[in-house]
Amino acid sequence: MSQFIESIEDDLAALGEMGGPEVASTVNRVVVAIRPALRSRLLEALNALVQDIDDRSGLKFILTLDGDELHLERRDTEPPPPPLTNDFNARIALRVPDELKRAFERSAKRRGISMNSWIVRALDRALRSETGPSSGPQHMKGNGQA
Repeated sequence: MSQFIESIEDDLAALGEMGGPEVASTVNRVVVAIRPALRSRLLEALNALVQDIDDRSGLKFILTLDGDELHLERRDTEPPPPPLTNDFNARIALRVPDELKRAFERSAKRRGISMNSWIVRALDRALRSETGPSSGPQHMKGNGQA
């Protein structure tokens, strides 16, 4: 990942040098300041690419960022859902935009499950990822989850 960011930084520095020493100095300060944004935007672009591949091919891929290394893996099937009891007694009133609700419905339909089950599983995955170990590889899936 760093090699791509460094290449962009080198390109910007070369352009700055074309403007003379004052412009080169300014560009160098800007390059240092935008490094985190470059990394973030590159990850966003890669995640969008993986999502597009998933949408077009019907296959599932996972882009893994492990330290500075990027890895793309094909997943033949989605990991098994977490074990849940069928004891759905608690209720939550959830208000979401219509567009988001339609996205929930489409995703649930693709997986052959009810929207309620899909939401429960998504919330369970989010909770497990939040409480899981903070170190280690980050996984970006084609469905836009990180």
